[in-house]
Amino acid sequence: MKAELQLDDSLETEAMAVSGCRSPQEVVETGVRLLVRMKSQERLLALRGELPWEGNLDEMRRDDDAR
Repeated sequence: MKAELQLDDSLETEAMAVSGCRSPQEVVETGVRLLVRMKSQERLLALRGELPWEGNLDEMRRDDDAR
């Protein structure tokens, strides 16, 4: 999808410097990818305690060959 964006010049320059991105397009794509990843993680974290669990964590954490 093509879109025309107007970015603040100093923000664009700073984003390119700290991210290592080589173009404004790469900055925007990287930013959108990070946003999607963060929001996906938030949705997963919101499920904490909501899903059924069966198992014994102490047993699973033991580092032996008995399993």
